[in-house]
Amino acid sequence: MFYSLVFTINGNINEILEKIYSEIVLSPNQYQVVFLTNKEISKVALNSNKINYKIFTFEENATKEEMFESFIQTENLNNIILFKNPLKNFDFKAINKMIQSNQDGQYLIISKQEKQQNLIIKYLQKFKNFFIKLFFGIKLYPGEADIILLDSVLVSTLKEMKGKSNILTKANGWIGIEPKVIQIEKQNNQKSYFNVKNYILPICITFFFLCLITGNILFSVFNVQLPFLAYFSYLIFEILILGLIIYTTLKSNLICTLGNLKNVNPAKIIDIYDNFDF
Repeated sequence: MFYSLVFTINGNINEILEKIYSEIVLSPNQYQVVFLTNKEISKVALNSNKINYKIFTFEENATKEEMFESFIQTENLNNIILFKNPLKNFDFKAINKMIQSNQDGQYLIISKQEKQQNLIIKYLQKFKNFFIKLFFGIKLYPGEADIILLDSVLVSTLKEMKGKSNILTKANGWIGIEPKVIQIEKQNNQKSYFNVKNYILPICITFFFLCLITGNILFSVFNVQLPFLAYFSYLIFEILILGLIIYTTLKSNLICTLGNLKNVNPAKIIDIYDNFDF
């Protein structure tokens, strides 16, 4: 089996290559390391000849999703190990377990960080996943899924399903294939910042909903007696608005988590650098 270890992050390339060479269970002729970046990288510093690596440079405004889609569509690939989140330290013991699971016949293997969550957070997560499945028909991977291994069969499927790689590497959209979960230690993720722009719509709807609740309070304070049909319609309208808040909030959260929920167009490749021995 041949593996492509794909990084869609901007980190210390030499350090990553050294760690892979010293800690991965595969021999150098069984894998390649691929970096997808939209930033210019100095070729002088890349002096590692121990393993094969390749760097794809894309246009400056290309997103990680667009870069990966382009990589999937242009390269002849076998198995992929995708590092999709900007972790500071990679758990290579977990990667070796993922490789072993794949060689034992598993098609889809993901990482899952070990976190101590209280009951409230656990039930809120279940509540969120239930409504995501209900509204969008998407089943998210369990855990963080910072690292994901796709067997060559699934990689071929991705190539056929143009524009869908973004969803299928972040959500469990593989019918009939349950992911194998590998537990990893909690990683020191780089900080991700909350973008208010993505939540403007649910915030506005929530403000409107609070105005409706305020109306209920005022009706009670001033003893306003509404006809039963009017009061019932008002209550139903509040419930619909609450459902709309849940829907728009979950959709905004999914966009932040998964990126564009629609098809992703491949980014334009500016340069390809490799040290492969053909």
